Amino acid sequence: LSTKPTITVTGGLATISDQTVSAGTSSFCASGSTTIGLTGSQTGVNYSLRNDANNAVVAGPVAGTGSAISFNTGTITSSKTYNVYADNGSTTLQLTAKPTVTVYSLPTVTANATATTVCFNEPLTLTGAGAATYTWNYGVTNGTLFQPDTSATYVVTGKDAHNCVNTAQVRVVVNNDPPKALCKNVSAYLNTTGTVSVTPGQVNNARNSVCSAVTLSFQSGAGSKTYTCGDLG
Repeated sequence: LSTKPTITVTGGLATISDQTVSAGTSSFCASGSTTIGLTGSQTGVNYSLRNDANNAVVAGPVAGTGSAISFNTGTITSSKTYNVYADNGSTTLQLTAKPTVTVYSLPTVTANATATTVCFNEPLTLTGAGAATYTWNYGVTNGTLFQPDTSATYVVTGKDAHNCVNTAQVRVVVNNDPPKALCKNVSAYLNTTGTVSVTPGQVNNARNSVCSAVTLSFQSGAGSKTYTCGDLG
């Protein structure tokens, strides 16, 4: 990228002078673009930007103006080195300087939730992974408990050490309905302390409610007690 000594190629009466070539931005994140510029150019000379790996033309030809000219690289997804090819119809020259553009891959960001189905105001934590810093929508703080009150899709934006960003999302469903049990007969026996407990899993076809478990209990000697599904939840 440094200034090169002038090289003149003689072909009859036509000559092409070497020029300083540099990248407008030498590094950026994937799917970005930059310009490759010449500090000077010659009238009557056409310049083309090429991929140095295979000399495939990326942009141009651009006619020299006697002053600085530039090329747009277009979208770049990986690091590349470029060269500039000059042609005046009778003489050609590949300019000496070969600028390299470094392209950083985007981080692979994931969105994680301690639970994706919760009850109203039941706390959960959202955590991003794959980057260095994380920002969530809806004002959620990464790795901090919060209580959602409605179903929503939470989007996290992760930024890595090169300031490259990517996003991920997770859907959290908030169940605002009270738990419902499917009743069946249950045999319960007093334990040694004189108490007995019945859990939703025992009366809901062995399935726990989406929400936190409810335990029913009664004391020995307190008389008979009849429990219905309405007592659960």
